[in-house]
Amino acid sequence: MTHFTDRDVQGYIHHALTDAQRETMNHHMQSCGECRAYLQMAEMQRRRFATDLADEIRRSRPSDRMRFAAIKPGLNRRRRWAFVHFHSIQVLSALGTVTTIVAFLFLGFYALGLSAVNNPAPAINEQATLSPGLVKLFAEAWDDPTPYQAGLLDSQQDALALLATAPVYHIEITFSDDLRQLDGRQQVRYVNTTEVTLTNLIFHLYPNLSHESLAVYDVEVDGRPVVPQLLNQTRHVQINLPRPLPPGQTAILEMAFEWRSQPASALPAEITHLAQFHPVLALYRAERGWDMTLPTQNLPFATAPGFYHVRVNAPANQQIVSAGLITGQELAGNGPLPRQVVTIAAGPVHTFYLAISHRFQAVVSGTAGETRLNSYAFTPAQLANAQLALTLAQTAVAQYNQLFGPYPYTELDIINLPNLAHAYQGAAYPGVMVLEHDPFLYHPDGREQMIYFQVASQWFVPPAAASQLQNPWLADGLAAYASHYAYGDNDTAVANLNQRWQTRAQAAYGPLDLPAAVYTNLGYYNMTQGQSPLFFASLAETMGQAAFVTFLADYGQTYRWRGADADAFRQLAADHCQCDLTALLDRNP
Repeated sequence: MTHFTDRDVQGYIHHALTDAQRETMNHHMQSCGECRAYLQMAEMQRRRFATDLADEIRRSRPSDRMRFAAIKPGLNRRRRWAFVHFHSIQVLSALGTVTTIVAFLFLGFYALGLSAVNNPAPAINEQATLSPGLVKLFAEAWDDPTPYQAGLLDSQQDALALLATAPVYHIEITFSDDLRQLDGRQQVRYVNTTEVTLTNLIFHLYPNLSHESLAVYDVEVDGRPVVPQLLNQTRHVQINLPRPLPPGQTAILEMAFEWRSQPASALPAEITHLAQFHPVLALYRAERGWDMTLPTQNLPFATAPGFYHVRVNAPANQQIVSAGLITGQELAGNGPLPRQVVTIAAGPVHTFYLAISHRFQAVVSGTAGETRLNSYAFTPAQLANAQLALTLAQTAVAQYNQLFGPYPYTELDIINLPNLAHAYQGAAYPGVMVLEHDPFLYHPDGREQMIYFQVASQWFVPPAAASQLQNPWLADGLAAYASHYAYGDNDTAVANLNQRWQTRAQAAYGPLDLPAAVYTNLGYYNMTQGQSPLFFASLAETMGQAAFVTFLADYGQTYRWRGADADAFRQLAADHCQCDLTALLDRNP
Protein backbone atom coordinates (compact mmCIF):
# COMPACT_ATOMS: atom_id res chain seq x y z
CA MET A 1 0.00 0.00 0.00
CA THR A 2 1.36 3.41 -0.99
CA HIS A 3 0.88 6.02 1.73
CA PHE A 4 0.55 9.78 1.41
CA THR A 5 3.60 11.95 0.91
CA ASP A 6 4.05 15.37 2.53
CA ARG A 7 3.23 16.95 -0.84
CA ASP A 8 -0.07 15.00 -0.99
CA VAL A 9 -1.07 16.07 2.51
CA GLN A 10 -0.19 19.73 2.03
CA GLY A 11 -2.04 19.79 -1.26
CA TYR A 12 -5.09 18.25 0.39
CA ILE A 13 -5.37 20.63 3.34
CA HIS A 14 -4.60 23.71 1.20
CA HIS A 15 -7.08 22.71 -1.54
CA ALA A 16 -4.38 22.55 -4.20
CA LEU A 17 -5.42 19.18 -5.66
CA THR A 18 -7.72 18.33 -8.51
CA ASP A 19 -11.10 16.77 -7.76
CA ALA A 20 -9.81 13.41 -8.98
CA GLN A 21 -6.77 13.55 -6.69
CA ARG A 22 -8.90 14.42 -3.66
CA GLU A 23 -11.32 11.61 -4.48
CA THR A 24 -8.43 9.15 -4.72
CA MET A 25 -7.09 10.27 -1.32
CA ASN A 26 -10.55 10.09 0.28
CA HIS A 27 -10.97 6.55 -1.00
CA HIS A 28 -7.53 5.56 0.35
CA MET A 29 -8.27 6.97 3.82
CA GLN A 30 -11.37 4.81 4.17
CA SER A 31 -9.11 1.80 4.66
CA CYS A 32 -5.86 3.38 5.92
CA GLY A 33 -5.84 4.58 9.51
CA GLU A 34 -2.19 5.66 9.27
CA CYS A 35 -2.87 8.19 6.53
CA ARG A 36 -6.01 9.43 8.32
CA ALA A 37 -3.92 10.10 11.42
CA TYR A 38 -1.18 11.73 9.31
CA LEU A 39 -3.70 14.06 7.66
CA GLN A 40 -5.40 14.88 10.96
CA MET A 41 -2.10 15.86 12.57
CA ALA A 42 -1.12 18.03 9.59
CA GLU A 43 -4.50 19.74 9.67
CA MET A 44 -4.19 20.25 13.43
CA GLN A 45 -0.77 21.86 12.93
CA ARG A 46 -2.18 24.13 10.18
CA ARG A 47 -5.01 25.27 12.46
CA ARG A 48 -2.55 25.83 15.27
CA PHE A 49 -0.32 27.99 13.05
CA ALA A 50 -3.32 29.96 11.77
CA THR A 51 -4.66 30.52 15.30
CA ASP A 52 -1.26 31.55 16.64
CA LEU A 53 -0.77 33.97 13.74
CA ALA A 54 -4.21 35.53 14.23
CA ASP A 55 -3.59 35.89 17.97
CA GLU A 56 -0.20 37.49 17.32
CA ILE A 57 -1.73 40.00 14.90
CA ARG A 58 -4.47 40.90 17.38
CA ARG A 59 -1.92 41.37 20.16
CA SER A 60 0.44 43.44 18.01
CA ARG A 61 0.49 47.21 18.52
CA PRO A 62 2.57 49.58 16.38
CA SER A 63 5.42 51.24 18.20
CA ASP A 64 5.53 55.03 18.67
CA ARG A 65 8.07 55.22 15.83
CA MET A 66 5.45 53.83 13.42
CA ARG A 67 2.70 56.36 14.18
CA PHE A 68 1.96 59.21 11.72
CA ALA A 69 3.17 61.91 14.11
CA ALA A 70 6.59 60.25 14.12
CA ILE A 71 6.62 59.59 10.39
CA LYS A 72 5.54 63.13 9.32
CA PRO A 73 8.95 64.86 9.90
CA GLY A 74 10.61 62.27 7.75
CA LEU A 75 8.09 62.87 4.97
CA ASN A 76 8.81 66.60 5.11
CA ARG A 77 12.53 65.92 4.82
CA ARG A 78 11.93 63.68 1.83
CA ARG A 79 9.83 66.46 0.26
CA ARG A 80 12.63 69.03 0.68
CA TRP A 81 15.13 66.57 -0.70
CA ALA A 82 12.92 65.97 -3.74
CA PHE A 83 12.70 69.75 -4.35
CA VAL A 84 16.48 70.17 -4.21
CA HIS A 85 17.00 67.09 -6.37
CA PHE A 86 14.63 68.32 -9.09
CA HIS A 87 16.17 71.79 -9.39
CA SER A 88 19.69 70.39 -9.20
CA ILE A 89 19.00 68.35 -12.30
CA GLN A 90 17.85 71.48 -14.11
CA VAL A 91 21.04 73.32 -13.15
CA LEU A 92 23.29 70.40 -14.03
CA SER A 93 21.77 70.06 -17.47
CA ALA A 94 22.60 73.69 -18.29
CA LEU A 95 26.24 73.64 -17.14
CA GLY A 96 29.27 72.05 -18.65
CA THR A 97 30.93 68.88 -17.54
CA VAL A 98 33.23 70.52 -14.99
CA THR A 99 30.44 72.60 -13.55
CA THR A 100 28.30 69.47 -13.39
CA ILE A 101 30.92 67.59 -11.39
CA VAL A 102 31.49 70.46 -8.99
CA ALA A 103 27.77 70.97 -8.51
CA PHE A 104 27.23 67.26 -7.99
CA LEU A 105 29.90 67.09 -5.32
CA PHE A 106 28.52 70.18 -3.63
CA LEU A 107 24.98 68.84 -3.60
CA GLY A 108 26.21 65.46 -2.48
CA PHE A 109 27.94 66.92 0.57
CA TYR A 110 24.92 69.11 1.18
CA ALA A 111 22.58 66.10 1.09
CA LEU A 112 24.80 64.08 3.41
CA GLY A 113 24.95 66.96 5.85
CA LEU A 114 21.20 67.39 5.72
CA SER A 115 20.66 63.69 6.29
CA ALA A 116 23.11 63.61 9.18
CA VAL A 117 21.36 66.51 10.90
CA ASN A 118 17.80 65.36 10.37
CA ASN A 119 18.38 61.55 10.40
CA PRO A 120 21.09 60.74 12.90
CA ALA A 121 22.32 57.14 12.61
CA PRO A 122 20.54 54.87 15.10
CA ALA A 123 22.61 53.54 17.95
CA ILE A 124 23.47 49.84 17.56
CA ASN A 125 21.64 47.69 20.13
CA GLU A 126 24.11 44.89 20.60
CA GLN A 127 21.73 43.03 22.88
CA ALA A 128 19.15 42.75 20.10
CA THR A 129 21.63 40.83 17.98
CA LEU A 130 21.93 38.15 20.64
CA SER A 131 19.53 35.27 21.28
CA PRO A 132 17.04 36.27 23.96
CA GLY A 133 17.91 33.02 25.77
CA LEU A 134 15.86 30.06 26.88
CA VAL A 135 13.26 30.66 29.57
CA LYS A 136 13.80 27.44 31.46
CA LEU A 137 10.89 25.44 32.83
CA PHE A 138 12.96 24.56 35.92
CA ALA A 139 15.58 26.65 37.64
CA GLU A 140 18.31 24.06 38.22
CA ALA A 141 21.25 23.75 35.86
CA TRP A 142 21.06 21.01 33.28
CA ASP A 143 23.88 19.05 34.94
CA ASP A 144 22.52 19.47 38.49
CA PRO A 145 21.63 15.99 39.85
CA THR A 146 19.97 17.33 43.01
CA PRO A 147 16.31 16.73 41.96
CA TYR A 148 16.99 13.04 41.36
CA GLN A 149 19.06 12.17 44.42
CA ALA A 150 16.11 11.44 46.71
CA GLY A 151 14.74 8.86 44.26
CA LEU A 152 17.87 6.67 44.41
CA LEU A 153 19.27 4.62 47.25
CA ASP A 154 22.50 5.91 48.75
CA SER A 155 24.32 2.94 47.23
CA GLN A 156 23.05 3.89 43.76
CA GLN A 157 24.03 7.57 43.74
CA ASP A 158 27.00 6.86 41.47
CA ALA A 159 24.50 6.43 38.63
CA LEU A 160 24.12 10.22 38.58
CA ALA A 161 27.78 10.66 37.70
CA LEU A 162 27.84 7.66 35.36
CA LEU A 163 24.97 9.16 33.34
CA ALA A 164 26.06 12.80 33.56
CA THR A 165 25.71 13.14 29.76
CA ALA A 166 22.38 11.32 29.50
CA PRO A 167 19.37 13.18 28.01
CA VAL A 168 17.60 15.52 30.44
CA TYR A 169 13.91 16.26 29.88
CA HIS A 170 12.17 19.24 31.45
CA ILE A 171 8.45 18.85 30.72
CA GLU A 172 5.36 20.88 31.55
CA ILE A 173 1.93 19.45 30.70
CA THR A 174 -1.65 20.60 31.24
CA PHE A 175 -4.48 18.06 31.14
CA SER A 176 -7.96 18.88 29.93
CA ASP A 177 -10.76 18.38 32.47
CA ASP A 178 -11.71 15.02 30.91
CA LEU A 179 -8.02 13.88 30.75
CA ARG A 180 -8.37 12.99 27.06
CA GLN A 181 -5.97 15.62 25.85
CA LEU A 182 -2.99 17.56 27.10
CA ASP A 183 -0.89 20.44 25.92
CA GLY A 184 2.79 20.28 26.75
CA ARG A 185 6.14 21.91 26.30
CA GLN A 186 9.46 20.22 26.80
CA GLN A 187 13.08 21.30 26.87
CA VAL A 188 15.74 18.67 26.25
CA ARG A 189 19.45 18.77 26.99
CA TYR A 190 21.18 16.47 24.50
CA VAL A 191 24.91 15.71 24.58
CA ASN A 192 26.34 14.07 21.48
CA THR A 193 27.88 10.92 22.95
CA THR A 194 28.40 9.33 19.53
CA GLU A 195 31.66 9.33 17.58
CA VAL A 196 30.22 11.23 14.61
CA THR A 197 29.13 14.80 13.97
CA LEU A 198 25.33 14.92 13.89
CA THR A 199 23.26 17.06 11.56
CA ASN A 200 19.87 16.02 12.91
CA LEU A 201 18.13 14.39 15.85
CA ILE A 202 15.24 11.91 15.73
CA PHE A 203 12.40 11.78 18.25
CA HIS A 204 9.89 8.93 18.63
CA LEU A 205 6.17 9.81 18.55
CA TYR A 206 4.81 6.70 20.29
CA PRO A 207 1.13 7.76 20.58
CA ASN A 208 0.82 7.86 16.77
CA LEU A 209 1.09 4.07 16.74
CA SER A 210 -2.31 3.68 18.42
CA HIS A 211 -5.68 5.34 18.96
CA GLU A 212 -3.82 8.34 20.38
CA SER A 213 -2.10 11.17 18.50
CA LEU A 214 0.91 13.38 19.17
CA ALA A 215 1.68 16.60 17.26
CA VAL A 216 4.89 18.64 17.55
CA TYR A 217 5.33 22.33 16.76
CA ASP A 218 7.25 25.49 17.77
CA VAL A 219 10.60 23.70 17.70
CA GLU A 220 13.79 25.58 18.54
CA VAL A 221 17.39 24.40 18.76
CA ASP A 222 19.71 26.61 20.81
CA GLY A 223 17.21 29.44 20.44
CA ARG A 224 16.88 29.13 16.66
CA PRO A 225 13.51 28.12 15.15
CA VAL A 226 13.54 25.00 12.99
CA VAL A 227 10.82 23.24 11.02
CA PRO A 228 10.21 19.65 12.21
CA GLN A 229 10.02 16.96 9.53
CA LEU A 230 7.64 14.05 10.07
CA LEU A 231 8.86 10.58 9.14
CA ASN A 232 7.38 7.08 8.93
CA GLN A 233 3.77 8.23 8.74
CA THR A 234 4.11 10.51 11.79
CA ARG A 235 5.79 7.85 13.99
CA HIS A 236 8.98 9.95 14.15
CA VAL A 237 9.98 13.57 13.80
CA GLN A 238 13.36 14.71 12.51
CA ILE A 239 14.89 17.90 13.88
CA ASN A 240 17.51 19.30 11.51
CA LEU A 241 20.15 21.12 13.52
CA PRO A 242 20.97 24.74 12.57
CA ARG A 243 24.65 23.81 12.72
CA PRO A 244 26.43 20.43 12.97
CA LEU A 245 26.87 18.98 16.46
CA PRO A 246 30.35 17.45 16.94
CA PRO A 247 31.00 14.65 19.44
CA GLY A 248 30.95 15.86 23.03
CA GLN A 249 28.99 19.03 22.22
CA THR A 250 25.56 19.94 23.63
CA ALA A 251 22.31 21.10 22.06
CA ILE A 252 19.28 22.48 23.91
CA LEU A 253 15.97 21.78 22.22
CA GLU A 254 12.57 23.22 23.00
CA MET A 255 9.27 22.13 21.49
CA ALA A 256 5.54 22.23 22.13
CA PHE A 257 3.38 19.16 21.71
CA GLU A 258 -0.28 18.13 21.81
CA TRP A 259 -1.42 14.69 22.94
CA ARG A 260 -4.95 13.53 22.14
CA SER A 261 -6.70 10.28 22.93
CA GLN A 262 -9.94 8.45 22.35
CA PRO A 263 -11.12 6.08 25.09
CA ALA A 264 -9.63 2.64 24.54
CA SER A 265 -11.96 -0.31 24.81
CA ALA A 266 -9.45 -2.24 26.93
CA LEU A 267 -9.05 0.55 29.49
CA PRO A 268 -11.60 2.01 31.90
CA ALA A 269 -12.65 5.52 30.93
CA GLU A 270 -11.69 6.84 34.36
CA ILE A 271 -7.96 6.17 33.85
CA THR A 272 -5.41 7.86 31.63
CA HIS A 273 -2.35 5.69 31.21
CA LEU A 274 0.73 7.34 29.66
CA ALA A 275 4.09 5.92 28.63
CA GLN A 276 6.27 7.76 26.10
CA PHE A 277 3.43 10.24 25.62
CA HIS A 278 5.85 13.03 24.62
CA PRO A 279 8.55 13.27 21.92
CA VAL A 280 11.35 10.93 23.08
CA LEU A 281 14.89 10.88 21.71
CA ALA A 282 15.74 7.84 19.63
CA LEU A 283 18.88 5.80 20.14
CA TYR A 284 21.82 6.41 17.82
CA ARG A 285 23.55 3.15 16.93
CA ALA A 286 27.06 3.26 15.51
CA GLU A 287 26.34 0.59 12.91
CA ARG A 288 23.20 2.13 11.37
CA GLY A 289 22.49 5.59 12.79
CA TRP A 290 19.18 6.52 14.41
CA ASP A 291 17.20 3.46 15.48
CA MET A 292 13.62 3.90 14.28
CA THR A 293 12.52 0.29 14.75
CA LEU A 294 8.77 0.28 15.38
CA PRO A 295 7.71 -1.39 18.63
CA THR A 296 5.37 -4.33 18.85
CA GLN A 297 3.97 -6.61 21.58
CA ASN A 298 3.14 -3.51 23.68
CA LEU A 299 6.84 -2.78 24.08
CA PRO A 300 8.10 0.83 24.05
CA PHE A 301 10.51 2.38 21.58
CA ALA A 302 14.18 1.74 22.32
CA THR A 303 15.55 4.72 24.23
CA ALA A 304 18.51 5.59 26.43
CA PRO A 305 18.14 6.17 30.19
CA GLY A 306 17.39 9.79 30.96
CA PHE A 307 16.33 12.23 33.66
CA TYR A 308 12.84 13.70 33.84
CA HIS A 309 11.70 16.80 35.71
CA VAL A 310 7.97 17.11 35.05
CA ARG A 311 5.31 19.61 36.08
CA VAL A 312 1.71 18.40 35.72
CA ASN A 313 -1.36 20.67 35.77
CA ALA A 314 -4.50 18.56 36.25
CA PRO A 315 -7.90 18.63 37.96
CA ALA A 316 -7.44 18.62 41.72
CA ASN A 317 -9.60 15.53 42.24
CA GLN A 318 -7.19 13.32 40.27
CA GLN A 319 -4.57 11.07 41.84
CA ILE A 320 -1.26 10.97 39.95
CA VAL A 321 0.98 7.90 40.07
CA SER A 322 4.27 8.00 38.19
CA ALA A 323 7.88 6.97 37.98
CA GLY A 324 10.14 8.83 40.40
CA LEU A 325 9.03 10.94 43.35
CA ILE A 326 6.48 13.72 43.71
CA THR A 327 8.54 16.68 44.94
CA GLY A 328 5.83 19.35 45.04
CA GLN A 329 2.05 19.71 44.97
CA GLU A 330 -0.16 22.78 45.23
CA LEU A 331 -3.62 23.98 44.22
CA ALA A 332 -3.85 26.34 41.26
CA GLY A 333 -6.48 28.29 39.36
CA ASN A 334 -9.84 29.80 40.25
CA GLY A 335 -12.01 28.11 37.62
CA PRO A 336 -15.16 26.06 38.21
CA LEU A 337 -13.05 22.90 38.53
CA PRO A 338 -10.17 23.27 41.02
CA ARG A 339 -6.79 22.26 39.66
CA GLN A 340 -3.47 21.12 41.06
CA VAL A 341 0.14 21.46 39.98
CA VAL A 342 2.28 18.41 40.76
CA THR A 343 6.06 18.32 40.26
CA ILE A 344 7.82 15.01 39.66
CA ALA A 345 11.51 14.09 39.46
CA ALA A 346 12.44 10.72 37.97
CA GLY A 347 15.70 9.29 36.80
CA PRO A 348 17.59 7.67 35.53
CA VAL A 349 14.76 5.81 33.74
CA HIS A 350 14.49 4.56 30.16
CA THR A 351 10.74 5.33 30.06
CA PHE A 352 8.78 7.91 32.04
CA TYR A 353 5.38 6.50 33.01
CA LEU A 354 2.40 8.35 34.44
CA ALA A 355 -1.15 7.27 35.31
CA ILE A 356 -3.91 9.59 36.49
CA SER A 357 -7.38 8.80 37.79
CA HIS A 358 -9.88 10.03 40.36
CA ARG A 359 -10.50 6.37 41.26
CA PHE A 360 -7.09 5.89 42.92
CA GLN A 361 -8.40 6.70 46.37
CA ALA A 362 -7.33 3.68 48.37
CA VAL A 363 -3.63 2.97 48.88
CA VAL A 364 -1.67 0.69 51.15
CA SER A 365 2.05 1.04 51.76
CA GLY A 366 4.93 -0.97 53.12
CA THR A 367 8.69 -1.31 52.82
CA ALA A 368 11.18 -3.82 51.51
CA GLY A 369 14.79 -3.04 52.30
CA GLU A 370 15.23 0.71 51.73
CA THR A 371 12.36 0.94 49.22
CA ARG A 372 8.84 2.13 50.01
CA LEU A 373 6.09 0.25 48.15
CA ASN A 374 2.69 1.85 47.47
CA SER A 375 -0.17 -0.29 46.16
CA TYR A 376 -3.09 1.65 44.63
CA ALA A 377 -6.57 0.16 44.49
CA PHE A 378 -8.81 1.16 41.62
CA THR A 379 -11.74 1.34 44.05
CA PRO A 380 -11.98 0.91 47.81
CA ALA A 381 -13.71 -2.41 47.11
CA GLN A 382 -10.46 -3.68 45.61
CA LEU A 383 -8.39 -2.78 48.67
CA ALA A 384 -7.94 -6.46 49.57
CA ASN A 385 -6.35 -7.13 46.18
CA ALA A 386 -4.09 -4.10 46.60
CA GLN A 387 -3.01 -5.43 49.99
CA LEU A 388 -2.30 -8.85 48.52
CA ALA A 389 -0.25 -7.32 45.71
CA LEU A 390 1.73 -5.30 48.26
CA THR A 391 2.47 -8.35 50.41
CA LEU A 392 3.65 -10.47 47.48
CA ALA A 393 5.72 -7.62 46.05
CA GLN A 394 7.41 -7.06 49.42
CA THR A 395 8.37 -10.74 49.50
CA ALA A 396 9.73 -10.62 45.96
CA VAL A 397 11.70 -7.39 46.44
CA ALA A 398 13.29 -8.73 49.62
CA GLN A 399 14.30 -11.96 47.85
CA TYR A 400 15.71 -10.20 44.78
CA ASN A 401 17.55 -7.64 46.89
CA GLN A 402 19.38 -10.50 48.56
CA LEU A 403 20.05 -12.48 45.39
CA PHE A 404 20.62 -9.88 42.66
CA GLY A 405 21.64 -6.70 44.46
CA PRO A 406 19.56 -3.79 45.78
CA TYR A 407 16.63 -2.33 43.93
CA PRO A 408 17.94 1.13 42.94
CA TYR A 409 14.90 3.34 43.62
CA THR A 410 13.52 4.51 46.95
CA GLU A 411 9.91 4.03 45.79
CA LEU A 412 8.02 1.36 43.84
CA ASP A 413 4.36 1.96 42.95
CA ILE A 414 1.87 -0.81 42.17
CA ILE A 415 -1.26 0.11 40.17
CA ASN A 416 -4.12 -2.38 40.19
CA LEU A 417 -6.46 -1.94 37.21
CA PRO A 418 -9.66 -3.79 36.29
CA ASN A 419 -8.41 -4.36 32.76
CA LEU A 420 -5.38 -3.39 30.71
CA ALA A 421 -4.43 -3.23 27.04
CA HIS A 422 -1.55 -5.60 27.70
CA ALA A 423 -1.06 -9.34 27.93
CA TYR A 424 -1.93 -11.36 30.99
CA GLN A 425 1.34 -10.45 32.71
CA GLY A 426 0.50 -6.72 32.99
CA ALA A 427 3.22 -4.12 32.43
CA ALA A 428 6.38 -2.92 34.15
CA TYR A 429 8.02 0.49 33.93
CA PRO A 430 10.93 1.84 35.98
CA GLY A 431 9.53 2.42 39.45
CA VAL A 432 5.97 1.36 38.52
CA MET A 433 4.16 -1.98 38.13
CA VAL A 434 0.76 -2.11 36.41
CA LEU A 435 -1.34 -5.18 37.26
CA GLU A 436 -4.66 -6.39 35.93
CA HIS A 437 -7.53 -7.30 38.19
CA ASP A 438 -8.59 -10.16 35.92
CA PRO A 439 -5.87 -12.52 37.21
CA PHE A 440 -6.95 -11.69 40.77
CA LEU A 441 -10.59 -12.46 40.00
CA TYR A 442 -10.33 -15.40 37.61
CA HIS A 443 -6.84 -16.86 38.02
CA PRO A 444 -6.06 -16.87 41.75
CA ASP A 445 -3.39 -19.58 41.32
CA GLY A 446 -1.48 -17.39 38.89
CA ARG A 447 -1.42 -14.11 40.78
CA GLU A 448 1.84 -14.86 42.60
CA GLN A 449 3.52 -15.66 39.29
CA MET A 450 2.24 -12.44 37.73
CA ILE A 451 3.47 -10.24 40.57
CA TYR A 452 6.81 -12.01 40.94
CA PHE A 453 7.38 -11.64 37.20
CA GLN A 454 6.61 -7.92 37.30
CA VAL A 455 8.97 -7.38 40.24
CA ALA A 456 11.71 -9.39 38.48
CA SER A 457 11.20 -7.15 35.45
CA GLN A 458 12.33 -4.20 37.58
CA TRP A 459 15.75 -5.89 37.75
CA PHE A 460 16.13 -7.52 34.33
CA VAL A 461 14.26 -5.36 31.80
CA PRO A 462 16.35 -2.15 32.29
CA PRO A 463 19.69 -3.78 31.29
CA ALA A 464 18.14 -5.01 28.02
CA ALA A 465 15.72 -2.13 27.41
CA ALA A 466 17.74 -0.70 24.52
CA SER A 467 17.78 -4.09 22.74
CA GLN A 468 14.41 -5.45 23.87
CA LEU A 469 12.83 -5.24 20.41
CA GLN A 470 15.73 -7.24 18.93
CA ASN A 471 16.29 -9.60 21.90
CA PRO A 472 12.99 -9.98 23.81
CA TRP A 473 14.14 -13.30 25.26
CA LEU A 474 16.83 -11.43 27.20
CA ALA A 475 14.44 -9.03 28.95
CA ASP A 476 11.04 -10.63 29.53
CA GLY A 477 12.43 -14.17 29.30
CA LEU A 478 15.06 -13.62 31.98
CA ALA A 479 12.51 -11.91 34.22
CA ALA A 480 10.18 -14.91 33.79
CA TYR A 481 12.94 -17.27 34.81
CA ALA A 482 14.12 -15.14 37.76
CA SER A 483 10.55 -14.94 39.11
CA HIS A 484 10.82 -18.49 40.46
CA TYR A 485 13.39 -17.37 43.05
CA ALA A 486 10.66 -15.44 44.88
CA TYR A 487 9.01 -18.72 45.84
CA GLY A 488 11.95 -19.49 48.13
CA ASP A 489 11.76 -23.04 49.49
CA ASN A 490 8.29 -23.73 48.06
CA ASP A 491 9.39 -26.60 45.83
CA THR A 492 5.83 -27.43 44.82
CA ALA A 493 5.20 -23.91 43.48
CA VAL A 494 8.52 -23.98 41.59
CA ALA A 495 7.66 -27.36 40.07
CA ASN A 496 4.25 -26.10 38.96
CA LEU A 497 5.86 -23.05 37.41
CA ASN A 498 8.37 -25.26 35.57
CA GLN A 499 5.50 -27.35 34.24
CA ARG A 500 3.82 -24.23 32.86
CA TRP A 501 7.08 -23.29 31.15
CA GLN A 502 7.20 -26.74 29.54
CA THR A 503 3.62 -26.46 28.28
CA ARG A 504 4.17 -23.04 26.74
CA ALA A 505 7.53 -23.99 25.22
CA GLN A 506 5.89 -26.89 23.37
CA ALA A 507 3.62 -24.36 21.63
CA ALA A 508 6.51 -22.01 20.77
CA TYR A 509 8.01 -21.91 17.30
CA GLY A 510 11.33 -21.00 15.72
CA PRO A 511 14.71 -20.27 17.31
CA LEU A 512 14.80 -18.30 20.52
CA ASP A 513 16.71 -15.24 19.35
CA LEU A 514 14.12 -13.74 16.98
CA PRO A 515 13.06 -10.07 17.11
CA ALA A 516 9.73 -9.24 18.74
CA ALA A 517 8.13 -8.23 15.43
CA VAL A 518 8.04 -11.79 14.04
CA TYR A 519 5.81 -13.15 16.82
CA THR A 520 2.07 -13.24 17.15
CA ASN A 521 0.77 -12.20 20.58
CA LEU A 522 0.41 -15.83 21.63
CA GLY A 523 3.74 -16.78 20.10
CA TYR A 524 5.48 -13.97 22.01
CA TYR A 525 3.86 -15.12 25.25
CA ASN A 526 4.90 -18.75 24.71
CA MET A 527 8.47 -17.67 23.91
CA THR A 528 8.98 -15.28 26.85
CA GLN A 529 7.01 -17.34 29.38
CA GLY A 530 8.07 -20.81 28.29
CA GLN A 531 10.86 -21.30 25.76
CA SER A 532 13.12 -18.55 27.15
CA PRO A 533 12.96 -19.41 30.88
CA LEU A 534 13.69 -23.04 30.01
CA PHE A 535 16.85 -21.91 28.22
CA PHE A 536 17.96 -20.00 31.34
CA ALA A 537 17.15 -23.06 33.45
CA SER A 538 19.49 -25.11 31.22
CA LEU A 539 22.16 -22.43 31.51
CA ALA A 540 21.79 -22.42 35.32
CA GLU A 541 22.12 -26.20 35.41
CA THR A 542 25.27 -26.05 33.30
CA MET A 543 26.89 -23.27 35.34
CA GLY A 544 25.62 -24.43 38.72
CA GLN A 545 22.88 -22.57 40.65
CA ALA A 546 25.20 -20.64 42.94
CA ALA A 547 27.43 -19.50 40.07
CA PHE A 548 24.38 -18.60 37.97
CA VAL A 549 22.86 -16.42 40.69
CA THR A 550 26.19 -14.63 41.08
CA PHE A 551 26.29 -14.15 37.33
CA LEU A 552 22.73 -12.71 37.26
CA ALA A 553 23.58 -10.28 40.04
CA ASP A 554 26.70 -9.13 38.18
CA TYR A 555 24.76 -8.82 34.92
CA GLY A 556 21.98 -6.74 36.50
CA GLN A 557 24.29 -4.38 38.37
CA THR A 558 26.83 -4.00 35.55
CA TYR A 559 24.39 -3.26 32.77
CA ARG A 560 21.43 -1.64 34.56
CA TRP A 561 22.44 1.82 33.35
CA ARG A 562 24.83 1.02 30.49
CA GLY A 563 22.59 -1.45 28.65
CA ALA A 564 23.42 -4.89 27.29
CA ASP A 565 22.71 -6.86 24.14
CA ALA A 566 22.88 -10.60 23.51
CA ASP A 567 26.63 -10.53 22.86
CA ALA A 568 27.34 -8.76 26.17
CA PHE A 569 25.19 -11.31 28.01
CA ARG A 570 26.98 -14.25 26.40
CA GLN A 571 30.41 -12.78 27.10
CA LEU A 572 29.67 -12.14 30.75
CA ALA A 573 28.21 -15.64 31.15
CA ALA A 574 31.38 -17.12 29.66
CA ASP A 575 33.51 -15.03 32.02
CA HIS A 576 31.62 -16.34 35.06
CA CYS A 577 31.47 -19.98 34.08
CA GLN A 578 34.31 -22.39 34.77
CA CYS A 579 32.97 -24.56 31.99
CA ASP A 580 32.43 -24.58 28.23
CA LEU A 581 29.14 -22.86 27.31
CA THR A 582 29.80 -22.79 23.57
CA ALA A 583 27.45 -25.58 22.60
CA LEU A 584 24.58 -24.32 24.76
CA LEU A 585 24.89 -20.69 23.69
CA ASP A 586 25.29 -21.60 20.02
CA ARG A 587 22.27 -23.90 20.08
CA ASN A 588 20.10 -21.22 21.71
CA PRO A 589 20.91 -17.48 21.89
